[in-house]
Amino acid sequence: MPSRHLTRNGRTPVFQIRLPKALDPDLRLAPIRVTIGQVPNSRARRIADILAGIARYEFERIRSSPLDAVDPAASRRRIEQQLTVALPALLGLAVLDRCALPDDIRVPAVDAVFDALSHIGCTRAMKPESSARGPFLEVPIVSALQDENTARGMLGMSSVAIAARPDPVMAELAAIRAMLGTKDGPKGPPFSTASKRFIEGRKKTYGDPHHPEIGYLEHRRAIFLAITGDKPIDSYTRSDLQEFVNEIAWLPPNVSKLEDYDVERVHDYIAANKSQEGQGLAAKTIRETYLSRIKTILRETCADAKVPIAFEGRIVIPKRAAPSKSRFAPDQDEFGRIVEKGIASGILSDALLPALGQLTGRRLGLLVFMRRENIMRYNGVWVYRSQSHQLRDGRWEPIPFKTDESLARLIHEGGGFGVASVA
Repeated sequence: MPSRHLTRNGRTPVFQIRLPKALDPDLRLAPIRVTIGQVPNSRARRIADILAGIARYEFERIRSSPLDAVDPAASRRRIEQQLTVALPALLGLAVLDRCALPDDIRVPAVDAVFDALSHIGCTRAMKPESSARGPFLEVPIVSALQDENTARGMLGMSSVAIAARPDPVMAELAAIRAMLGTKDGPKGPPFSTASKRFIEGRKKTYGDPHHPEIGYLEHRRAIFLAITGDKPIDSYTRSDLQEFVNEIAWLPPNVSKLEDYDVERVHDYIAANKSQEGQGLAAKTIRETYLSRIKTILRETCADAKVPIAFEGRIVIPKRAAPSKSRFAPDQDEFGRIVEKGIASGILSDALLPALGQLTGRRLGLLVFMRRENIMRYNGVWVYRSQSHQLRDGRWEPIPFKTDESLARLIHEGGGFGVASVA
């Protein structure tokens, strides 16, 4: 849970708290701010909560004093100094439970560390300009709690040879690799075979071999094979997927809709577009319609084959890919012309659907399935309830809704519809 008193200056967490209104009625004073330093977020939140507790205690103590003796600005400076003094010690206490020093130097080393941290806090409190510091002096001092030779150096003792400690994370990873047999190389089936089996399974899931998603999967599969080649599914690394994304960023938009389109010529389309420095696929298209489907195929086929996934890590969408464009509803003049054309067609649906789409914000693919029984009175208002399936000629068929959110109920409020909170 984020701390209400924690903010940031760039990447550095900063504690801040404002004087209560009883001490600063006009709210003229800036909040108290103390830079915590480069520490993990969880540790910064705990330290911020402790500093807030100290500050609140001081607020209450000052409020209990006669109000005519309270100088808000001076009170603010004094509390800020107290927090500045306390911070270095709090940073040391945050790692004290992980102290790994031998028994013979632990106690004197801990005493020396906290003496040094207290000195740093006092120095900063007395010299406010030093608070705008560069390197954090606490870092090498606190490290003495976890490194024996650093602690010995603080105590004026000579260093000793320390045997390297085994890394428990790497040891566990080696055990997992040994169990899965990854030392002998990839164990999974080729992508061409595994992805074909995956798509056949999706056909059974959708119950329709001609479902639009099946066509998307088959096309993306063919593009991926053409660009990256056919390999075992557990041998595709993050760099393979990054190279795939880098290449399809040069694929011309809507190239698959050309009459002579051939997926085997994808390298030619990309090379020609690179030579012209033409427009490529948009960032959302790359992320959501190409990369996400390939990652889904790899993850599920690796799970089925009981082999590890090899492509974990961040995949960056190329900067040349255009971001999503914000969409605008048609303006009044343009919308009027659309309605006029619908009425002129003499077809009732052509006349009604533009207005329904404008009022509800729903896709036409969903609105064309609207029935009278979907409109009902609910708590005194008219509600349109979208349906996800229908019975047609004795067959139970899904309606082409895109997301579950698109099935939310719509409340008619006077002149229009709004998304209902009862969805």
